[in-house]
Amino acid sequence: MTVDWRGRPAKSGECPGHRELRAEVNGSKMGEREASAGMACGAPPGNSPSELTVLQVGEGRFLRAFLGVLAAQARDRGEFRGRLILTAPRANGSERLAALRAAGGRYRLVVRGEQGEQTRFIAPYDRIIDSVSESEDLLGEITLPSPLIIVSNTTEAGLDYRPDDPKRPVTYPARLAVWLQARRDAGAAGPVCVIPCELVAENARVLQEAAVRHAVDWGLDPIRLLQGVSFAETLVDRIVTSEDATDPFACFTEPYMAWYIGGAPDWARRGLSLDPRFVHWVDDVTPARDRKVRLLNGTHTLMAAVGLQMGGKGVREALQHPVLGAFLRSALHEEGVGSFPPPARPAAAAFAAETLERFQNPGIRDTLERLALQMSAKVRARWTPILEGYRREQGRWPERFALGVAAYLRLAAGEFVDLSAIDDPEWVGRLRSLRHGASTAEFVRAAAAAPSWPVPVDEALLGLVVRHLDGLDCSGVSAHIQAVVRGGA
Repeated sequence: MTVDWRGRPAKSGECPGHRELRAEVNGSKMGEREASAGMACGAPPGNSPSELTVLQVGEGRFLRAFLGVLAAQARDRGEFRGRLILTAPRANGSERLAALRAAGGRYRLVVRGEQGEQTRFIAPYDRIIDSVSESEDLLGEITLPSPLIIVSNTTEAGLDYRPDDPKRPVTYPARLAVWLQARRDAGAAGPVCVIPCELVAENARVLQEAAVRHAVDWGLDPIRLLQGVSFAETLVDRIVTSEDATDPFACFTEPYMAWYIGGAPDWARRGLSLDPRFVHWVDDVTPARDRKVRLLNGTHTLMAAVGLQMGGKGVREALQHPVLGAFLRSALHEEGVGSFPPPARPAAAAFAAETLERFQNPGIRDTLERLALQMSAKVRARWTPILEGYRREQGRWPERFALGVAAYLRLAAGEFVDLSAIDDPEWVGRLRSLRHGASTAEFVRAAAAAPSWPVPVDEALLGLVVRHLDGLDCSGVSAHIQAVVRGGA
């Protein structure tokens, strides 16, 4: 168990390390170097030879406030002696990489708890390499004979397979296939461990299968490609936000941090040497992943789908809203927790209560618009387990998350937020076209027949979605969700 958003011990067995992290947040254990505003923490130890290369694929705030922080801390303790390389999974990350490199790879980390905040600067990366303009340079690092660990976070949609060109790969699975093949061709003897952090069920299997499909497409030998390569499933949990428009690299986060890594080889655990108080090497990440994806992430997406149509801006404000807050709490406790089998419900209920407290951390100002990023992929990954689990356990589809599906469709096809700029533009355009001039039932059934439809196709569920979409349109969002909470819709 971990600390809550206030930095207090969680009620059922706090991980030892979070007590020390809480102390750092409250200012009682900050070393002089970490407290100095002008000095970077975790700076690389120079160009001495190393026995391990770690490639971080993802320049966004989350991995920088997660792997970047953990590696910097391990380096400070003298336990991580490998080389940490940063790259972006897509071409649109090139500008950010260049700007971060111009800043010396140094960025601000702000950890906020109930009793205040801790600010420090870290520079954990040995090199920052653009995988597009500096692809040969990156391949040079990847094909070193030393063991290689690849850690990624490319959003849920980032693991999707799409046909690609091996000479100029665009998607992350295609790039991974190119990198692994280059390593084989170079005769690199060291083993490889791929650790995807995307919030996708069985993320390791999904990424491995996509990479193999690319290998087959390109006439490569997938058995040779994966020789000496292991894939480890993960669950990551930390809320990280951006709150300073003048500092594009600053990471604002909470004391809570947990990383579950399942099925990784022992050499990877020893090589990374990440703090075992926060990083848990386990056989199976499924229980932790199911709680986090359904209860925390599923509620986040529901909050965005409904709250944006009520003029909502932030997470904490959404929970404080008398109508929306009551709806979200009932969805989380009744349907989110209710989607788990009875033996798993006590742990799910405890996690749900802790999640609500984390959402109300006054120091974390997360926005609903950020939560709407790639919403279609999030609906699929986060709500499908809730919908199917609740039906399996309760014998019916969950009302509130069915309303969430209706709200998502209304949001994507409406004028509240232009999702085409932050979601799949082709699918959003399709939804807009289908809704134009169609009845609610015609629109929902036509959308459900499309390949990109994100939730189960079932007549009873579609009927609920139609009813709730009519309710949202006719009564308005606030009145309709209030009626659902009261049991009158």
